[in-house]
Amino acid sequence: MNKVSIALIFVLFCVTIYTSSGISVHEQSGLEGLDAAEYYGVGVWNNHSNINVGLVGLINSKEAIQMFVIPRHFVPYNYFQPTAYNYLTKTLTVLGADNMSDVLSIFTIDCQSWTLIKTVPVSQYSVLGGLSSLQSDDNSLMGFYTMIPAFYAGYVYKMLLSAEGTAVTVGGTQATYRGSVFDSDSQVFYFAFQNTSGLFIQSYDTSYTMQSEKEFTFVNTNKLASPTNGPLDMYYDSNSKSIWVGVYMASYLDYNCGGFAIMDWDNGNLVVQPNLVTPPLLIVVALTTIPSNTGVSVLTDLGGFYYIYTWNTVTNEPLSQRPYKTPLMAIY
Repeated sequence: MNKVSIALIFVLFCVTIYTSSGISVHEQSGLEGLDAAEYYGVGVWNNHSNINVGLVGLINSKEAIQMFVIPRHFVPYNYFQPTAYNYLTKTLTVLGADNMSDVLSIFTIDCQSWTLIKTVPVSQYSVLGGLSSLQSDDNSLMGFYTMIPAFYAGYVYKMLLSAEGTAVTVGGTQATYRGSVFDSDSQVFYFAFQNTSGLFIQSYDTSYTMQSEKEFTFVNTNKLASPTNGPLDMYYDSNSKSIWVGVYMASYLDYNCGGFAIMDWDNGNLVVQPNLVTPPLLIVVALTTIPSNTGVSVLTDLGGFYYIYTWNTVTNEPLSQRPYKTPLMAIY
C-alpha cells in the first residue's frame, strides 16, 4: 500500500459531521448603521479565545463588525490558506483548532443569516489547508493536507471535500505547498508548489484531473526587493480575469516587506508590480478585489499592527493605506 492510499484512509475514516451545538451567533441590533458609501466584504480574525467572522468595510472602515463567533477555537497562524469563500452561496469555510486540544475542525458558515451550517472534524494525523471554493451550489472545496507521521514527510496531498463532509484524496506530490486558487470563469484550479527543481504551478479541472504543469519564474524584479520562498496568497480577480499573488519580499537592506505579482500562465511568469511593494516590515496577510477596479490587501508588521492597503488593478498604482484595528486573517 503506497503513501497516497494510506493517507486516503486516514482522511476518510476521521471525518464526521456535527450540528451547530456549541456555536453561538453574536447578537446584533441590526445593520441600519452601515455606511451606504462603503463596500462590505467578509473577514475572519482571532479574538482572544474565539474565532470571529464579520463584515469588513474595504474602502473606509477602521475596524470590522463582528457578526458570528466560533467559541473556544482559533484559526492557526501556521497553517496554509485556512479559509475559503463561496461568492455564489455566500458561504464561508474556516479551519479552526480547539483551544485546549488543538484538534482541527472545518466550520461552514452562512454569511447571509450568520448561522452555522455544519462542523467537520479533521483527522488528528493531518494538517489541512489550501482551501479553495469551487463556487458551486453544493459548496464543494478543493484543498490540501500533509500528514504528521514522519513516513509522509515531504508530501502534499490533494483533496476534494464535498458539502456532506466526505474527503477524497486524489494524489500526492513530493513538494512544499506555496499557494492555490480557483479561476471561477475558466473553472480551472491552480496549485503552486516548490521542490528541489524550482517553483511550479499545476492546473486542474473541477474533478482534479491535471491539465498541465509549468515551472514559474518571478520577473520584473529589482535589487531593491525580490520575492522569497514564502507563502503565495493567490486570488482570482473576475474583473480583470487575472490572478493576483501576494508575495513575501526581501530587500537589499535585509528587511522583509510585501509585494504583489500577476500570474502570466502562458509564459510561466509571476510578474512583480514594482509600484506595489509595501513599506518596510509590512507583509501581505490576505488580499481581495472589488468591482471598482480596486485591490484590497491586509498588511501586518512585526509589532502586530494591521493596515488596509488598496491599489488600482488597472493602472497598478497604489491608492491608500490606513491603520486597521481588527487583526484580519482573511478577507473576501
